[in-house]
Amino acid sequence: MVVVHASSPLAARTPDEVASSTRTVSLEELHPHVTADTRALVHIHKALGTTTRHGSVFFQNVTPSDPGSGSRRGRASVIHLQRQLTVTAIDTYPRLHLRTRVALAIFHTGISPLDDPFAVANLPLDVQRRFRVKLLGGLGLQLACVSLVVALLSFASVFGQALGWWLGALNPFVALGLAAASLLLLTCLQHQFPLNDMALLVFTAAQAVLCVSIDLHTASHVMVTASFYATGAIVAVAMLSTRVVSDASGQRQQLVPPFRAAAMAYVVTTIPLLVVHGCHGAAVLTTLELVALLAASVVGMVWVAYETMCLTKRLSPDEYAHGSTLFYTDALLFGVAVVPAIVGNTITSSTRCGIGCWLQRRMRRSASYVRHAPTASKNRLQDDDVVTTQHIPSRFSPSATAFEPRR
Repeated sequence: MVVVHASSPLAARTPDEVASSTRTVSLEELHPHVTADTRALVHIHKALGTTTRHGSVFFQNVTPSDPGSGSRRGRASVIHLQRQLTVTAIDTYPRLHLRTRVALAIFHTGISPLDDPFAVANLPLDVQRRFRVKLLGGLGLQLACVSLVVALLSFASVFGQALGWWLGALNPFVALGLAAASLLLLTCLQHQFPLNDMALLVFTAAQAVLCVSIDLHTASHVMVTASFYATGAIVAVAMLSTRVVSDASGQRQQLVPPFRAAAMAYVVTTIPLLVVHGCHGAAVLTTLELVALLAASVVGMVWVAYETMCLTKRLSPDEYAHGSTLFYTDALLFGVAVVPAIVGNTITSSTRCGIGCWLQRRMRRSASYVRHAPTASKNRLQDDDVVTTQHIPSRFSPSATAFEPRR
């Protein structure tokens, strides 16, 4: 970095000289107090131990044994700001001052996650790429642990003899209940460190037990294949989503969109699976199991791509470890809140349609009785009919001619 010396300060130069030269200068020279302000904010942040922007209570218990935990976010922002500062004209100082204020405001909470300037989606490409690697890498590591445990319990003779008696007696529905309970526990403890890591280990073990229980009761290897397939797919998504490409105009570089990376990863991981199925046939997977696995993988890849896109707009770069658990907890919230709402609206619409059709049939029968009523009671029926039609909802009422009084 080239620094302007005191013998030729920036203010002593003419505007033409400043405009004709484009140089990179240090942040401390153009704003002498920014380094001191940054250090003061870091010390205050470490002393108070306030919560992070998204409500995590991990930083409430910051101790001197972890000196870099409170200043990690501010230090990264200042470093990226120093790399990008360039003197281009006389208005450099106001723009520099604005950037510095924005960089130091990273200790604040922000208003909207979508408009947060310190979310990963609004940071440089290098930060976005590293965040995706850590985020998807953590998810891939968790799935790799599940695959390893499932393979050991399924194929290792030592583990099979020691644990086969209770795994064989374990009902898959009971194992599913244990996995659901561990996922609920992970959702409740996702903001409490280190309890969230312990809950993640419990959920990983419950996943492995569920997979082994299904394989034992179906006498197949579908869950072993599915676990390794999911691990390879997540690793492929992590590798493909960190590639830098140009946009449609070719003027701005960006990372590969998550949905495009998920589609390419699906193709890359499906081809070897089809080759293995073609070579070994039903010894590995039957045709029905293969179709079910590919269909379930489509849903899983869409969810991973969508959740990755959302997390880059919600989280900051230092929250990648917390983001790895959000793939599961957000899926639980989606299944508990969104799916019942959609099903409930569908059932309500169907019920309303059924009640409406029933009311229409009843009212048509009443109208038919009015038309064929005896002459002595015709006037009384006409008056009752007029009063009744005033209280019938318009969407359930039949045609106007059916209720028209007879003159």
